[in-house]
Amino acid sequence: MTRTNALLSAVLFTTLAACGRDPAIPADARDLAMAQVGFAQSYSSTQFNQPARLVIQDQRTWDEAWAKIDRQTPAPATDFETSMIVLAAMGQRYSGGYSIAFDDIAATQHTLYVSVTEGSPGDRCMTTQALVQPVAVTRVERIEGDVQFIEHTQAYDCY
Repeated sequence: MTRTNALLSAVLFTTLAACGRDPAIPADARDLAMAQVGFAQSYSSTQFNQPARLVIQDQRTWDEAWAKIDRQTPAPATDFETSMIVLAAMGQRYSGGYSIAFDDIAATQHTLYVSVTEGSPGDRCMTTQALVQPVAVTRVERIEGDVQFIEHTQAYDCY
């Protein structure tokens, strides 16, 4: 790669990132609105002990997944004719300070793109000594087709 091409690539990446769009999502993809599910956009104390990436398109699967998030209340109502649930679970971690979040969800005619970031505490962070199982969950417009999860990680520097 020439020096000019490398510079142009860096500028393009920075520009797209500044606009809020994950550069791995195609330019022709349309952004999907993300709606909060339940009382929060993310949960930290769940029964998702293993990492998971799910697109849920039916009530039975949603009931099973929600039971791992909140055993006390029924799954929030979702019209699966027009909507679907996207869920990303980080799996169990042995201290606090971990997080997971959706950065962007977009779709082309045949593919759903889900950008998700897993956050972890940096070496100098003080954390709780508790088991956590971070989960991000959102409701989006129903899309038929392939799903591509775009994975990012970020370590937070506490001071």
